[in-house]
Amino acid sequence: MKLSEGIVINSIKYQETSKIITILTTNGIDSYYVKGGAKYKSKNFSYSNELTKIAFDYSKKNEESIKILTTGTILNNYSNIKQSFEKLNDCFILLEVLNALGKQITDYNLLYNFVCEILDLLDSTPYCPYYIVIFRLKLLYLLGVGPIFSRCVSCNSKTDLVGFAFEYGGVCCKKCVDGIEVLSKELTETLKYLYLCKLENFDLEIIKKFNVDIMLIQRFLDSYYEHFLGFKSKAKNVLDALKG
Repeated sequence: MKLSEGIVINSIKYQETSKIITILTTNGIDSYYVKGGAKYKSKNFSYSNELTKIAFDYSKKNEESIKILTTGTILNNYSNIKQSFEKLNDCFILLEVLNALGKQITDYNLLYNFVCEILDLLDSTPYCPYYIVIFRLKLLYLLGVGPIFSRCVSCNSKTDLVGFAFEYGGVCCKKCVDGIEVLSKELTETLKYLYLCKLENFDLEIIKKFNVDIMLIQRFLDSYYEHFLGFKSKAKNVLDALKG
């Protein structure tokens, strides 16, 4: 029997001893009933927790009924992430975005592999705050509202691009920039690098050369998600408050 593979992105207690979990797979995002999932001594407890990659099978009585997990085994519990306060905080933001906006994405195969790549990096490398920034930036492409860096958003010119116009979601050229407020060239170039770079080629030293405060990038992303997607992170507000 070939099992499906997925990442548990949400888990809530159901009745006294069970759970309803949400799993991201290459086929989509779906909810599953896990009998005994809320009982610590249950065999189903370990693989029904958030931020766990599992192999699983399920049954379903009819098209209207919820899917019931019948088999589950852990493929990766991301233990290094769960032992790091900073990494876990970043993953809270990642999971919140997936739960809130994930079903707006159509290419689940690309989404799933992208999330796996991000989680594997977070789990296997020293903490780097730019991984969650890259995740949030690149996810905008999958959500259909990716920022435009390759051409002027006003005239489509690919030359003399000077800065990012937030209201228009892209860069402007010298000819069209008059009267439009744009981000600094350095911030624009930093965002462009983070948006376009491949994760395996990400170079922290390049980011240091741009010398842009990561808080500026995070505020840009917060505003971009709210303006273009109507999404405001509650998890990030809580985490920011905890950091003081």
